[in-house]
Amino acid sequence: MLRRLAAVLLAVGLVTAVAACGGSDDRPPAKNTTTVEVDGLLVNAIMRPPANPVAGDDLVTVLFLHGQSYTSRIWDDRKILDPVAAAGWRAVSVDLPGYGDTPERPDGARPASKGAWLRDLIDELGGPGRVVVVSPSMSGTYSLTYLEEYPEDQLLGFVPVAPVGIDDFERPEDAAGISTMAIWGSEDPSYTEDRADHLITQMRAPEGSAQTQLIEGASHACYDDEPIEFTSILLSFLRSLDQRGS
Repeated sequence: MLRRLAAVLLAVGLVTAVAACGGSDDRPPAKNTTTVEVDGLLVNAIMRPPANPVAGDDLVTVLFLHGQSYTSRIWDDRKILDPVAAAGWRAVSVDLPGYGDTPERPDGARPASKGAWLRDLIDELGGPGRVVVVSPSMSGTYSLTYLEEYPEDQLLGFVPVAPVGIDDFERPEDAAGISTMAIWGSEDPSYTEDRADHLITQMRAPEGSAQTQLIEGASHACYDDEPIEFTSILLSFLRSLDQRGS
């Protein structure tokens, strides 16, 4: 009996460990699943085309990264991709290297840093001026590193969602200002007003172009807890970018 119980507990632990690392999903691929090649690595991606592109024939992309316990599927599961595509943006969610159906990058792969790798992905999607990056939690090791290492790159927009690495995040005073909507769950234990303010300051955006929005009652993964409210905030931010570019 004890042996059987131990086996069950081990099995549960293994399943939990796989889930925590964003293991491969056993379900059929999501609609519009494809791959994007980045430095020889085939990155698994869900790519929803825009209904009526906001920039005419030139695609503008909202790139969704993910946290450690998730994969690209979370954005489809919570029905966030389709409203973004319906609003005229190409919605792309990717499995980061070693998560979901994207393999680990091989030892010695170039570029070496996560920030440089993300830059190459952004270039594959049209370049920083045509990409808005949505970056929750663990993916901050990619997005914040990118913003530090390439301060001259002017993303079309940035939507950090309690990203990892804020405390050590520093950009030069003359870094490109980036329109930003930082979203936090009010019940996220990592949230502090000082941390949120530091993130906004480092975006070097003109006054009013970088803001913080709290989702009341939501936890660290506020997009998972309150996807409708999260989507509403995101679409409002995207509309503001469209108006500035018109």
